[in-house]
Amino acid sequence: MKNFRLSPVVIDDIEFIYFLRSISKNNVLKKSNRIENTDFLTRIISQGNSGYYKYESDFEIVGYYRFYSINGIIEIGSWITNPFSSAKVKILFDLKFKKLVFTLTKQNFIYFDVRKHNFSVWKHHERFGAELIREDELNRYYRLNKEI
Repeated sequence: MKNFRLSPVVIDDIEFIYFLRSISKNNVLKKSNRIENTDFLTRIISQGNSGYYKYESDFEIVGYYRFYSINGIIEIGSWITNPFSSAKVKILFDLKFKKLVFTLTKQNFIYFDVRKHNFSVWKHHERFGAELIREDELNRYYRLNKEI
């Protein structure tokens, strides 16, 4: 199996991130155009420790994920993956990224949301122990315990 690693996102990743966003399912990601996407990513990457990582080997980029703090609560989001990567590698990416977030933040819980109609993604998170804490018309909101 290839050796995969988590690496901080750099400016050179912006175009591939936009490409992955442009080919993703409708209504799964927030709408964005190339200029907005480039400006947003340039700003957060330029700030240094953006919490934005890619999972890659020497042969492929599996995807991108980021974490951030909102009012002292650690949230993860912006998970986007390469459709040509295997499901197994995408699952490993998700698990390794969450472990990294718990390690770096020293928090006991991380939070995230998933669009309600994105059934396969929220089922994936639930299979790995995420607790549904609420939902609204658009999203399902989760909490993941470090111990799980």
